[in-house]
Amino acid sequence: MISVNYTIIVNLAGLFIKPLSESLNITRSQVGIQLAITGLIFVFLCPFMTKVIAKFSINLIMSFGTSLAAFSLIGMGYTNSIYILYTIGVMLGISLALSTFVPVNLMIRNWFEEKRGFVTGIVFAGSGAGGFVFTQVIIISMENYGYRMSYIILGICILLITLPFTLFIVKLKPEEIGQVAYGSNKVTNSLSNETSDGFCFKEIKGHTSLNALLLSVALMSFITLGIISQLPAYLSDKGYTLQFIGIINSIFMLSLTLTKPVLGIIFDKTGVFIGVLIGGLTIFASLFLLNLANSNIIVIGFVFLFSFGGCLATIAPPFITGSLFGKKDYSTIYGIVTLASALGGSFSSPLVGFIYDITKNYTLAWILFMPLSLFFIFLIWVSESKAKSLYKVNT
Repeated sequence: MISVNYTIIVNLAGLFIKPLSESLNITRSQVGIQLAITGLIFVFLCPFMTKVIAKFSINLIMSFGTSLAAFSLIGMGYTNSIYILYTIGVMLGISLALSTFVPVNLMIRNWFEEKRGFVTGIVFAGSGAGGFVFTQVIIISMENYGYRMSYIILGICILLITLPFTLFIVKLKPEEIGQVAYGSNKVTNSLSNETSDGFCFKEIKGHTSLNALLLSVALMSFITLGIISQLPAYLSDKGYTLQFIGIINSIFMLSLTLTKPVLGIIFDKTGVFIGVLIGGLTIFASLFLLNLANSNIIVIGFVFLFSFGGCLATIAPPFITGSLFGKKDYSTIYGIVTLASALGGSFSSPLVGFIYDITKNYTLAWILFMPLSLFFIFLIWVSESKAKSLYKVNT
């Protein structure tokens, strides 16, 4: 689900921004609005997903979301109107909510008591592996058949690859097949001890710890998706060929496959703050290189640095939520955290596109992201510190 559905809809959308803009004769910020619509619909639906999954079969929910994603992408191949573009954006947002983040993280939460950070890293490394494969599919199909056929091919790929899994393989809980969660007989060493204790959402609603976490994950997504969505167009403007951009995108996605499990291990071994600190500092350093981007070597250096910090937006939120606030009301709290993350990512692409439309370059956007990458590190420190004080009060 992460390798195919999420990767195609979110991570690889940037490859289509420039051809869509030119074909429909609209600005890049207008194309970015479609990504914002997708994100906002996803944001709106996330808080309801845990209740929906509790009432209906997860196989049915994820299969419907997968089918909707496939036919929406096929529809993109025939889109000639900005209004249809935005309508499909709504459909893609629904499909993301039904088939990716919330159900996937609920499954991870149910199936793994131990090494959850590492497992989350492995699962979301799928976006890197899928991105590597589908970047090649997009570049080859664009060169030979145009961007419209690329969309149609991607839609067919979703139907053929992920629908069989959602129909026949997905299980929400290990108990459904007579198993127990991995590590369920052990007690882990997270802040909440990952037992049934922790906090209900009502207990931490409005608390500084939760508010700082929400703003931090929003900034993580804001920076990450802002870069990922506009990077192909930025490199194209710099004079790099479609083939080189495809290679860079593939290297980036392949690097994510390696860095996400590594970052997951770092979270497991060192805890919340150190993991975010390392990721945030690599984002800051990568943005410095991105502002230059005047040689192949610098671009490749950016990719390797950003692949490490850029995966924070997917790895950090579920791990931090459980680590700081426990299992007691994890589904509700993580739904709110996911909402904040998606909300932050929703506005990044249109805002970066708007900066480009006004200034005719991306420099201002990349400069803006640099202090923000340091600010979300500070916010995580605040969140963890305040969460510790909550446990002391309860004790």
